[in-house]
Amino acid sequence: MKLVAVSLVCLVALVSVARAHFVYIVPDPGRPHHAMVVFSEKLQPDKVVPIDRLQDVRLSCQAVGAKTMPVKLKKEGNCYRFKLPSQGPVTVAGTCVFGVFRRGDADPVLLTYFPKLVTHVSAPSATWDELPLEIAPLGQGGFMVLSHGRPISDVTVSVLGPDGKARKVKVGRRGMFQVDTSAPGLYGIWARHIVEKPGQYQGEDYTAAHHYATLVFSIGRKTGSIGIDGE
Repeated sequence: MKLVAVSLVCLVALVSVARAHFVYIVPDPGRPHHAMVVFSEKLQPDKVVPIDRLQDVRLSCQAVGAKTMPVKLKKEGNCYRFKLPSQGPVTVAGTCVFGVFRRGDADPVLLTYFPKLVTHVSAPSATWDELPLEIAPLGQGGFMVLSHGRPISDVTVSVLGPDGKARKVKVGRRGMFQVDTSAPGLYGIWARHIVEKPGQYQGEDYTAAHHYATLVFSIGRKTGSIGIDGE
């Protein structure tokens, strides 16, 4: 009975941890010009929640002036790693399906994440019109939430700053919002949009689709420039 009780406690803990988790594409601190896909509350791999809980992870990358190319992922520990194609401005984005999720007695929902990494927010970056949800940088600390390339405002947005604290931000009519990027370091933004439309995924019914878009970028420490390496 003790073993069963411990197992149930571990399971509840795992579910609780996963509640606030998001899919982020972050710079790999140990490998220059490499990045990682993490499923975490923070902008780093989570040691408790396995990365392979995500299904059908598909990413593409685009350097300035180049064609969009698929990303080849390699699972290492609790993250997926990959090499960036260029040392210049690069945008990486895609889709990660979590699957049908039910919390307690609530109706089942389909969770899908749309992560994005922009290595240089101040440089022109590609938008991904095929994505149901996306966060696009506008420059000067401004951002916009898009759905299939069009602004969308009925979203919830939160910013995770270099201090590790999450802060909700107000979104305007055209899906625009402002972020204080005065502090150097790594930033993560997530936006949620709920589509009240039932469906089925891999034989499981759901009542609504919950879309989560994330965006990661870095502010340089020396000059205040924006880039993956903090130059």
